[in-house]
Amino acid sequence: MFDQRSSRRQFCRNLAAGAISVAVSIDIWPRPHADHREQVQEMGNPQFLRLLEEYQVRLGVITRYDLGPYNLQDEMHVLKQLFADSPHLGIALAPYHLPQDAAIIARLIGDLGPKLVFFQAWQHGMGSFKPLPKQYLDRCLEQV
Repeated sequence: MFDQRSSRRQFCRNLAAGAISVAVSIDIWPRPHADHREQVQEMGNPQFLRLLEEYQVRLGVITRYDLGPYNLQDEMHVLKQLFADSPHLGIALAPYHLPQDAAIIARLIGDLGPKLVFFQAWQHGMGSFKPLPKQYLDRCLEQV
């Protein structure tokens, strides 16, 4: 069985030993998965940009699944402040959250073209609409 505590301890040992490199970019998530986005909003964009510069980390991704695809207008203003007119501004695609139809996902990837800058993939799964059978999950956990 997977022991999350010992896994964290091992990660910390590896980090201290230099086996894991220091992050060069970060992914900002909102609640309920994290509260990074709320922290950025509380401190304000100028302070957040100063911290990125101070720690020599760049903003890699802002995840805003909580807004859905049709409520991102206000977030676009935030992105413009943080990225200005960066050519690096693009779209992250997580097909796990879409209907598991290969033709639709392939067409979407083609339509996004060079604006698709981050692709999040899962090794196991059947999308977020259909839970995995318990036997499959048990097999996956045995392999960890």
